[in-house]
Amino acid sequence: MSMIEDQTDGTAVEERPELAALLAKISELHAEKEQIAAREKEVNKRLASLESTATELIRAGGFERIGAAGKTWWVEDTLNLSVLKENREKVLEAAAKEGLREELMTVQTSTLKSWLLERAKRLGRPASGSYAEGTAFAGLLSENPVSVLRRRTVA
Repeated sequence: MSMIEDQTDGTAVEERPELAALLAKISELHAEKEQIAAREKEVNKRLASLESTATELIRAGGFERIGAAGKTWWVEDTLNLSVLKENREKVLEAAAKEGLREELMTVQTSTLKSWLLERAKRLGRPASGSYAEGTAFAGLLSENPVSVLRRRTVA
């Protein structure tokens, strides 16, 4: 019979076969999960590269929407947004100045992001550059405007 080391005091205890089998299966599944995660990381990297190229081609072709591969595809400008912990109070003060105090009781980047995107759309601002520029939020946010390839399955 094999032995398991008792991690509490370093002594060896006799292994129970059912426990050993269970731990072996868990170990196998952890290894499988790591392999899947590595494969997913590889696929995501390839997918991001292809989506970036498709986004450029759709924009260069002047397409608003395009049908291909049983889906309708389009490019949407969006924003990745974060607020540093030390800026949270200032962001809430800025929200009050912008008339958003009711919507932002706490710093919720999704609400703030939606407001900034709608404001930019309303003002006809380009997707590049700062969305917070010209608002009380200027200089308080970390902004990363991105273009995202979207799709919907054609029924």
